[in-house]
Amino acid sequence: MKEIYKLGKFKRGDFYFLSNKRVLFETIRKKDFSECSFCQIDFSNCNFDFTSFTCSKCESLTFKNCIFKGVSFRKSEFENFIFHNCQLIDTNFSRSDLMDFDFINCKLKDVFFCAGELSEIKFENSQLRDVSFSGSLLDNVKIKNSTLEKIGFEGAEAYKEVSIDGILTGQRIPIEDYASFLKEIC
Repeated sequence: MKEIYKLGKFKRGDFYFLSNKRVLFETIRKKDFSECSFCQIDFSNCNFDFTSFTCSKCESLTFKNCIFKGVSFRKSEFENFIFHNCQLIDTNFSRSDLMDFDFINCKLKDVFFCAGELSEIKFENSQLRDVSFSGSLLDNVKIKNSTLEKIGFEGAEAYKEVSIDGILTGQRIPIEDYASFLKEIC
């Protein structure tokens, strides 16, 4: 059983590694978790306002019914995240390495995944508006049953394994827009 933790009372320097906790019904406002590590944390019904996770390394985090406004996840390494019934507004994942992410029944508005490496990312039954993947490398990114409006792929590339003369080779294929993105992932 995971211990319940009051993350909203955090002060800079209280910890640099946090593991195996639950954070429930908290408003986490103007906090700086830069360069901290989180592992196996479950967040439920939390509001994150103008909070920074810049240069962090996190693994196995779950967010349910959470709201993110003005949150920075820049220059970070994240693996195995689940966002379920969450809202992400003005959220920045630029220059981050994201692996094994699920966005299920989420609303994303003004979210930036720019200049990062995104691998095994799934958007399902979600709404994406003003979302940018510009300059990113996309490896096995899937968008299912979702609505999209103003999605940017400028300078993005899809990683695709191609057989050339019987030899399996990885190639980067430029993505110009959502139509070319769909063509390359199918």
